[in-house]
Amino acid sequence: MGLEANKRRRHILVGVLMATTSLVLALDARAQSIEHLQGNEGVALSNDGRYSVFNGTQGYYHTPDGTHQIPRYSNFISAARAISGDGQVVVGTGRGDQSQPSAFRWSLADGLIQLGTLGTDPRHESEAYGVSGDGSRIVGTSETDADVRTGFVWVQGATGGVAHNQQMYELEAGEANSPTVARAISDNGNVAVGRYRPNGSAVERAMRWDLTDIDGAGGLVGSALGDLTGGNGFSMACRRTARSSSAELPQGVGNIMHSAGGRVAPAALRAMSR
Repeated sequence: MGLEANKRRRHILVGVLMATTSLVLALDARAQSIEHLQGNEGVALSNDGRYSVFNGTQGYYHTPDGTHQIPRYSNFISAARAISGDGQVVVGTGRGDQSQPSAFRWSLADGLIQLGTLGTDPRHESEAYGVSGDGSRIVGTSETDADVRTGFVWVQGATGGVAHNQQMYELEAGEANSPTVARAISDNGNVAVGRYRPNGSAVERAMRWDLTDIDGAGGLVGSALGDLTGGNGFSMACRRTARSSSAELPQGVGNIMHSAGGRVAPAALRAMSR
């Protein structure tokens, strides 16, 4: 009886030790999956804060279940710029076949998709900066065949964009040779904000685009938001990020920066569809 009791006790002890070891290893693995993000920059959060993206030596997508490395394209790092409100889609900039900056859309479901450009030259560049709540609309800037950087909105499944890239639409300033860039898009995808530079000017101004009827527009001209100086300073509409002071503001609210005499002051900009 004594020997049998000792065997049973040893078996119980071994089982407890194995279970404890497994738990420690699991916790250690989880800690490592988060620890490797130290030293990286937090870029953006989903609406509920459960999903986020980081950049460092790689782009990373962090979820409640773990961390995923955003795939490289042509062996270049894919840098995240934004994440959809539902946390399922990441957008940013990687490198294309000619090593040029190239806008991308990535999700665990669909993989890495290059968005292309507004121009037809394979060396043209594009960058993505913002994404709608469901990941179906993406904004950024791209080179055109006129060699003017122009804002774009990429609409999933659309067919009315530029001839060679029908999911991508131009977001223009309404002035010839005036560069534009779209920096953010509302959660419902109906409003984009960014900036433009009037032809011949060194001063950039904030701009807003109404995307409600983009599918039938073939390209849109934005509305200038002005500045606080009566036209002598710059203004820039920005997105909210994980580091932005506007992260706690209502959905669709970002920052607009105004400058006058070298002084910069933030003011809330509502970019919400009505």
